[in-house]
Amino acid sequence: MDFYYVNSADQRVNFYDYPYLFQEGDLLDYSHSYSVAENTNKIEYTSKSQEKTVKLAVLPDFSLPLEQRRKAVKQYVDGLLELLEYDVVNNQLGKLYTSTGYYMECNIFASKKTDWDLGIPFLFNQFSVVAPKPMWIKEITYSFYPQDEDTKETPAVKQYPYLYPYLYGDDFRVRLFDNDHFAASDFKLIAYGPFSDFYIQINDYVYQVDYELEPNEYMTIDSRNKTIVMTNQYGEQTNLFQYQDFSSDIFRKIQPGNNTISYSRTFGIDLIIYQERSEPAWI
Repeated sequence: MDFYYVNSADQRVNFYDYPYLFQEGDLLDYSHSYSVAENTNKIEYTSKSQEKTVKLAVLPDFSLPLEQRRKAVKQYVDGLLELLEYDVVNNQLGKLYTSTGYYMECNIFASKKTDWDLGIPFLFNQFSVVAPKPMWIKEITYSFYPQDEDTKETPAVKQYPYLYPYLYGDDFRVRLFDNDHFAASDFKLIAYGPFSDFYIQINDYVYQVDYELEPNEYMTIDSRNKTIVMTNQYGEQTNLFQYQDFSSDIFRKIQPGNNTISYSRTFGIDLIIYQERSEPAWI
């Protein structure tokens, strides 16, 4: 399994190729925090922030002359700090990815270097990683288009756009999607206007927001952050939290296994499912 890091400015560094080679770390280890309720046999588990370590070797091209290798290692060490430190100074989370498609939101906040003073342009750099929620996440995106697409029994997985052309109709259909996970999952649902009210049903559960959207506006329901936001064509945002139907929990997680979604299909929807694991899947 390989690892790479992407900071909040979308800058990427690989930990599996020169000049940075992964040596060891406890990224795949996990431990749940727990407490035992008094007078019962029940154990309550909680997810708390955790620190992990990543040890890298910083290596130059050994075919270069000695002085060039020294300059190269200096550039590699400085460049790595600037990429990782960007998230720390801007108080933003980066993402540590695996080659199996999972990521953990985290910061790399400390560094301990060894073997840098041996007179050889080479060193080991051990980083400390802090994850506010130490879970590995894989995103699955389903897109449900307006009107009729009878040739598609199930929606395709894709990267979602924020604007696309619409067709309108009154066709109310049930569509299928699969949350192939062992637990209920958080989600982000993006609904593209125009529509007068947002009303969908996933299985037998209703998600409703009483608000009208114009063309080129979209609404985002984020179950992880418990937010409902409308974004207009100029990027301006409006908080729609107060317009939800409070008779049901609009942030209810998506159940594992096969699910159905039904709505008027007069507007388009992208549904991003966040599948979480204590350790990333190995394949």
